[in-house]
Amino acid sequence: MAANSGRVSSEEGDYIWGDRSSVLSNESSHQNASSKKQLPILPTHRTSMQQSRQPTGLPPADLRLERPAQITHPGPNSIQALQAAPTVPPPTMRITPSVDQQRPAVQVEHLSGGWAQRKSHASIPGRMPQLTVPAAQFQKWVNPQRKYLRRSRFARKVKFFSFICLIGFAGFLAYSWAQSQLAYAETSGQTIVLTVPEGATGDDISILLSEAEVVPSSTAYSWYLKLLHRDLSIQSGSYVVERQSSAGAVTKILEQGPNGNGSVVIPEGLWVDEILDSLAAQLPTVTRQSLEIALSNATFPTGFTPPEVVCPSAQPLCRWEGLLFPATYQFATDVTAEQVISEMTSGFEIAVAELDLVANAQAAGQDPYQVLVVASLIEGEAAIDEDRPKIAEVIYHRLSGAESDNAWLGIDATVIYSLGSRNPGDGVIVERHRDGTDPYNTSALGGSQTKQQLPPTPIGAAGRASISAALSPTANGYKWYTLPNPTTSAHTFSTNKADHDAADAQYDALVAAQN
Repeated sequence: MAANSGRVSSEEGDYIWGDRSSVLSNESSHQNASSKKQLPILPTHRTSMQQSRQPTGLPPADLRLERPAQITHPGPNSIQALQAAPTVPPPTMRITPSVDQQRPAVQVEHLSGGWAQRKSHASIPGRMPQLTVPAAQFQKWVNPQRKYLRRSRFARKVKFFSFICLIGFAGFLAYSWAQSQLAYAETSGQTIVLTVPEGATGDDISILLSEAEVVPSSTAYSWYLKLLHRDLSIQSGSYVVERQSSAGAVTKILEQGPNGNGSVVIPEGLWVDEILDSLAAQLPTVTRQSLEIALSNATFPTGFTPPEVVCPSAQPLCRWEGLLFPATYQFATDVTAEQVISEMTSGFEIAVAELDLVANAQAAGQDPYQVLVVASLIEGEAAIDEDRPKIAEVIYHRLSGAESDNAWLGIDATVIYSLGSRNPGDGVIVERHRDGTDPYNTSALGGSQTKQQLPPTPIGAAGRASISAALSPTANGYKWYTLPNPTTSAHTFSTNKADHDAADAQYDALVAAQN
């Protein structure tokens, strides 16, 4: 065989390459000398090939590559022999499958200068059909193990990455849920005193914190203590904590031990002067002087700045009357005077906001600050809650001036406040009633100057019930009321002067009988 041609023999068939003359001459001589079995040249049937089942992912048939290719195949010896052959000089190659389902074969066809020399070899049984492919793709196609390994490695990478993402996402969800159970999204800014009883366990404290709205979940906080603070020993006592806080913040407070003074009670109806004395007595870290300084530097609650008024000499802090809300407070052991005043003014703002005092007063055509003044009068007069809205009705009726002879409030508590003494004596009270220049005098004895007169400031700290009554008086036509019954503390209300006089007579008889 000439140098420009060649033949490779194997059990499956012969493979020939070279130019036209060399191939034809060597082919005829080789047929006489060789007894190797020859496989028939099988025709290419495009229609049958298109109808046959094409393996998934394989390239389309009859593609050409503009260079010779080295064909690799894992099985047949013929392929190994073909690999060992010299490089095929023709520029193009085409590989087409046989349509013989009993004996599948692959035809290798070298094309050059308008002629073709075909030889066929047996392919691996069961891998039908095989298609015409570029040489680079053919190497991957005829090596399924290599392709499988590549795909399997890629699939494993994808699965591993997906698994990591799934674990990360699950961890994020678990963390977000745990955070929502251990801390509120926003703090309230309010402090409370938590009393831990003797012998309380972590579960008991978790329930107390949850009920007080310090932490969102008692169960989550209980596990938080067990997992992260196993050695935490919580002492019994009073703790000042912030509502709507977090597990970490409240645990830090509990670790430091009790920090509360207990409950500091400021009852309704007290004057500012009395409130400061009570605070100084209950809180060891503040004094009356420090509270006065803090009050002078404080800012009035929004919307409730009192008028410029000359306070009575006995009540120099009259402009702050009614603005320090009466309630039960919880202060830390190291609380300052500024913190106390701030807490009480905040308590007032919260209360009036919850009662919607400003909007309700304006809807009724009233000034919110004057409603607060009326509420302080109700607080000073009423002894039971049922009487508060009735007293409010009488006050508003007299202020309206609908009856010229019943246009004085006639409330003794106003001059008692002006005098600065809870028990000044009847004579002192009557004498002050005659002073028409006192802006806190509401008695008819003051003449026309005190007619329909409302004190310029509240005369005490009104509670929620009195503020609510000032906003919602009854509409029963009440114009008068007697002094409270010494036994029941209830007032008797009347719609006309005759009934009022009769009620007064009954009250006088009752008092005389008791004496």
